[in-house]
Amino acid sequence: MSRHRNSIAPQITEEACHWFVLMREPEVSAEDREAFAEWLRASPMHVGAYLEITRLWSDAAQIGQDTKVDLTEDLSNVVPFREGGDRSHLPADDLDTSGSNGKLGAKKRSAKWMPMAASIVGACVMAGGACWLATRPPTYQTDVGEQRVITLEDQSIVRLNSRSKLQVRLLPSLREVRLLEGQALFEVAHDSARPFIVRSGDVAVRAVGTQFDVNRRESGTVVTVVEGRVKVNTVPASPISQFVLPGQTDKRTSSSDQASVFVSAGEQVRVAQGGALERKAHADTVAATSWLQHELRFDGQPLRDVLEEFNRYSRTPIVLRDPSLGDFRINAVFHSTNPDSLLRFLARVDGVQVEKSEEEIRISISR
Repeated sequence: MSRHRNSIAPQITEEACHWFVLMREPEVSAEDREAFAEWLRASPMHVGAYLEITRLWSDAAQIGQDTKVDLTEDLSNVVPFREGGDRSHLPADDLDTSGSNGKLGAKKRSAKWMPMAASIVGACVMAGGACWLATRPPTYQTDVGEQRVITLEDQSIVRLNSRSKLQVRLLPSLREVRLLEGQALFEVAHDSARPFIVRSGDVAVRAVGTQFDVNRRESGTVVTVVEGRVKVNTVPASPISQFVLPGQTDKRTSSSDQASVFVSAGEQVRVAQGGALERKAHADTVAATSWLQHELRFDGQPLRDVLEEFNRYSRTPIVLRDPSLGDFRINAVFHSTNPDSLLRFLARVDGVQVEKSEEEIRISISR
């Protein structure tokens, strides 16, 4: 190990591993590339640590491609013989005189390759193992009907709704959460030096010290701000083959490809799957966070969205058989601990039929 690598602080190595793994992903947002460029510009030590991780990884990758190890060396020196046959033609160095089996001295020949094997293993462990340990994010998830409160190392609090899943990565220069599914309320501890970013698909919510709810749905992501202010940014997914170096501009991503908006307390923004932003200046924050009291409040929401919410609390999926019912508006309050309350409500609506089976619950137009 070089003296230069020993002089790099462990936290810088962890950050370099984080950026190395992130920049190797097939989809990298413009915001991530800019943050990476800023990190590189911050210190020569950052550049050195990143290049060292890259070099170690490249060395390990070349092992299977460019290094050909022929343990037999010169095949002309290998002569087959029968057990107990004449071995006087073999060099003395290749005879194993420690046993009675008459085997070739494999130990001596293989010893020539031990230093190389050790260096290969060391490179693989250092490049792969260090990055894995530094970047593996802890995962938190909840089961059907379960809610969970998580206190992060920075004292931020995450309240996770039923059937939800997220990953957390806390670094000296960045706090990142990936909401993989479901819904969560974030109470972010103030730290201006470390922005707090929540990602839900192609949506990134950036905050410093605030409280906001993120609800990831099939149709998109809904962000509701309870306290403070956040910035919501979206960049359509696109394959990126390389990162942008400091001082360079990525011409493949134009300003029209991304959208961002600041959302203050009492406001809400919906981001559709295609990236379209729909802002609501006067949002019902009580309804958006009513799940904390095990209630689900709907004020004119379409039935398709209502069913998606209730499916978080039911082990038997509720399926909308007639798409024409999807736009039916719901104005009601239900208990999330009692999913049947919605079914009883729908059964009383004229023209709606509710059918139950072991596999699913079907909502359709009554015939």
